[in-house]
Amino acid sequence: MREQLHKLMQLQVLDSKIRLHDREEATYPAEIEKIQQEISRLVEAFQAEVSKIETLEKERRQKERDLEAAGDQIKKIQGRLHEVKTNKEYQAFLAEIDHLKEKMDQYEVEIIEHLDEVDRLKEGLKDKEKVYFEEKEKLEKRKTELEEKLKHLPDELRVLKDRREHLAQEIPAPLLKRYTTLLEKRGGVAVVYAVKEICQGCHMNIPPQLFNQVQKGEEIYTCPHCNRILVPEEMSQDE
Repeated sequence: MREQLHKLMQLQVLDSKIRLHDREEATYPAEIEKIQQEISRLVEAFQAEVSKIETLEKERRQKERDLEAAGDQIKKIQGRLHEVKTNKEYQAFLAEIDHLKEKMDQYEVEIIEHLDEVDRLKEGLKDKEKVYFEEKEKLEKRKTELEEKLKHLPDELRVLKDRREHLAQEIPAPLLKRYTTLLEKRGGVAVVYAVKEICQGCHMNIPPQLFNQVQKGEEIYTCPHCNRILVPEEMSQDE
């Protein structure tokens, strides 16, 4: 009987691994997709910061061109002042020059503001950049690991099921049926160790006399609380 108990526990180990593989095969694609979405969100957030800086620098360059154009316009007007024949025209030219100078002053203020804002954003981005790349690298590493595991799961699952099929053939049909019924009723755990008078399935105390009988391994005994098949504690060393 001890040999049958040993085979039952081996079968339980295989079934637990098969259930785990089934669960991973079902959940990994969604987890991979979730990680990819998080990577995309991270990239977009970082790129938004970069784009904001690029936009500000583009606006600054445009204002510098506008500033230069206003300066050139003033020079042209000043160059034509000697052509003026009436005081009215002269005053009009001076008014236009004053207007252009006001615009130049405004451009200079805006350019400085843009420079300050760009410096502030670049400094903030410098602090975020390290965190961004570390987080992105961590997510990509996890994604690669899951994709690699998912790729090999079908082959691993096939090997486990082949081993289970061969092992199941070595267990008497009535005992195998009993095991299978418990497996379905007890959430995939039908065989557990009895350790220090405690069932490792439901973690309830086992009567001392029953615990001693289980340790002998001469019969099939079940937990009085969860009905799982109990296996001697010493077999855990073999497993």
